[in-house]
Amino acid sequence: MDLTEEQVSALRGWIDAGATLGEVQGRLKEEFELSITYLDTRFLLADLGIELAEDEDEGSPEPASADGSTPPQ
Repeated sequence: MDLTEEQVSALRGWIDAGATLGEVQGRLKEEFELSITYLDTRFLLADLGIELAEDEDEGSPEPASADGSTPPQ
């Protein structure tokens, strides 16, 4: 998919502002009339070298205590 410089700039701005993948997909449809799937939105970001901000709760390892064990939850 070819995007204009204006569209790429807007896309980067949305991501910098903390937009989720679903929000990016919706805004592409609303603002630029580009209807693409969730997966294609992910591929588009990857092709452009744009990374989403990671959710702090997802995939972050538990901090280890001084003795190297993880704290109980």
